[in-house]
Amino acid sequence: MPPLPKAAFFVRLYALIMETPQGNKDTEALTPNQPPAADEGGNISPKLGEGGSKLKGARPIDKAALISLSMELGYIIAIPLVILALLGKWGDKHWHHSFPWMTLVGILLAIVSTTVWLTKKLKAYIK
Repeated sequence: MPPLPKAAFFVRLYALIMETPQGNKDTEALTPNQPPAADEGGNISPKLGEGGSKLKGARPIDKAALISLSMELGYIIAIPLVILALLGKWGDKHWHHSFPWMTLVGILLAIVSTTVWLTKKLKAYIK
């Protein structure tokens, strides 16, 4: 089996996707041949290309924060889904429904709560 890419590759790929300027005259466009510079700790600097111009409000992407967010993501999705689906299944058994209405309502509530929770979490990284 071939070796997997190192974590720095994914951080740079994320930085390329998220830091692409959109019509800002003060920044230069990133090309695939110009990945953002990373220091020894794996943090991506907000400088773009060789020109060294910065995006407004850009901050270094912390490798530990991205790993933490990726680990939290599983819990943010799984906890509401499991709890609300099990409550819905219990409700269907308790009230003898022929169709799993309560289970479906529980899953829909889990989707809504996960969306709200993720939106709040990701706003902190977008700002």
